[in-house]
Amino acid sequence: MKLIAPTFGLALVVLSTGCPLVEVTAEIPEACLIQHDIQVEGVPTDMANHISSSFTFEDLGGFDQLKQFDPQMHFTRATITATSGVDDLAFISDAKVDVASASPDSTLPMKTFYQCSGGDCPVEGKAMDIPVLATDDISAYIDTGSLAIALDASGHMPTDAWTMDATICVEGSGSYSK
Repeated sequence: MKLIAPTFGLALVVLSTGCPLVEVTAEIPEACLIQHDIQVEGVPTDMANHISSSFTFEDLGGFDQLKQFDPQMHFTRATITATSGVDDLAFISDAKVDVASASPDSTLPMKTFYQCSGGDCPVEGKAMDIPVLATDDISAYIDTGSLAIALDASGHMPTDAWTMDATICVEGSGSYSK
């Protein structure tokens, strides 16, 4: 009986100080968005050796579950993979990936998050990993519900059409207290 009164008093002191009863910090593992079968037109030999392709990730609803953890998210990697029409991606010498919100109400700017140039684009057969350029928190972009992706590449582009898949990955951390 003597132990209950001091314990109850200590509990009241802890509760009145405003300290959280529960605080959890967690790493958010890498999650990837994949756009399949992006059509790339062949480049006529008398034109500049440059291609541009854009697409939108419309459904980012899976990230809604993370909002309660006040996440800090950042891009980790971007990979393009040729799926038909070319044997490898060695013809690309420069590449960049710009990201913006696809929401018409968003004021977030288009920003370059991945880039390689001067032949330093790591190619392994049909896949190219474009290095992360900016590791800024992208939570505001994800919160808009959709991402607009613009991919630009240059080099000795093929004259025939080809297709590719694009993979954009994110990870982060978050915390929750109550």
